[in-house]
Amino acid sequence: MKNQTVEKLWNVMICLGLGGLVLLFSVLFSMFLWAAQGNNSHNCSVIEIFAMCFFSLFASFVMLRLSESLKLFSFDLKFFSKKNGRILFLCTLLMLTLLFAEIVLMNQHLISDKTMNPLAAQVFTNVPPLIMVLFSFVFAPIMEEVVFRGGIIGLVFNDHLLLGVCMSSLIYCLLVRPENIFDWLLCFATNAVLGISYAKTKRLEVPIIIKMIAVLFIALSI
Repeated sequence: MKNQTVEKLWNVMICLGLGGLVLLFSVLFSMFLWAAQGNNSHNCSVIEIFAMCFFSLFASFVMLRLSESLKLFSFDLKFFSKKNGRILFLCTLLMLTLLFAEIVLMNQHLISDKTMNPLAAQVFTNVPPLIMVLFSFVFAPIMEEVVFRGGIIGLVFNDHLLLGVCMSSLIYCLLVRPENIFDWLLCFATNAVLGISYAKTKRLEVPIIIKMIAVLFIALSI
């Protein structure tokens, strides 16, 4: 019992460490972007674009390597079994259905439009497309999934996966602070889909791929 308690506390500390590292990388990325835009009248030079792309890829690689060392991720394609492929397909379909429902609710003005807040809009003004692509399709999905699915479900609640799915979804909702009940339900549901995909496969690659597909769907629907 004592060993289990110590292991549980250790996993919580590791999860908090992953969250802190994600926060550090996110702050550094924003600072680099602010500095690049400020030094060149809001236009990034080729060297600065290369540096930010390198940073995004480097930070993503670091998080994946840490996940691999924690047995949450693996740099291979062995995860793509028939079972995992079926779960990936079904969860992706469910995720796209939820995103379509979100668009319908936005058009009916039942939930707020998911536009950026003024600070975020200012940071991402005139951002080169390559940086936006890497940030949206690589950096952000990996950072979020490593912490919320890998850290919370895979480490802290590894012996209570259903509870982990609920807690990771709830914590994400508390951080993004949805504005009304419909926002809350959609935010919780989309994160629950990602959590279930991880709980069923025990492979972090699955929710990362689903998140990337969701981002692509959102980009195409704008």
